Amino acid sequence: MSTHSLSASRPERLAGVPRESFVRGVLKLDALVTGANGAVYLLAAGAIDSLLGVPRQFLGPVGVFLLAFAAVVWYLATRKVVRRPMLLGVAAANIAWMLASIVFLAAGWHSPSTAGVVWTALQAGVVAVFAALQLIASRYTS
Repeated sequence: MSTHSLSASRPERLAGVPRESFVRGVLKLDALVTGANGAVYLLAAGAIDSLLGVPRQFLGPVGVFLLAFAAVVWYLATRKVVRRPMLLGVAAANIAWMLASIVFLAAGWHSPSTAGVVWTALQAGVVAVFAALQLIASRYTS
């Protein structure tokens, strides 16, 4: 009976996923993707700046920020208890990143290439998905 009530309170596709695993998995996936992105921005800024049409002087600091954010998110994912305010804070940061990406494109800052526009839009979409998953996961935390 408790399995039925758990399934009824959660989206059907998530009914078989333990709550803690879902919450931690969403955070860890965010940390891994964000960390990989940050590492590329930091370590390969000189190689990707012309591809993206964004100067390496901009990409390097963004990479450092993303690596720091990824470390914080990973740390939160490994805590004994993941509290709702922590999860909502990460989701809010992701929403802010998504909005900043849209503003970056709309304002035409650094005149990104076509690849840079596509990459920034794709990145904003991925971050929006992470934020949505974190908001869903927050329903299963206290």
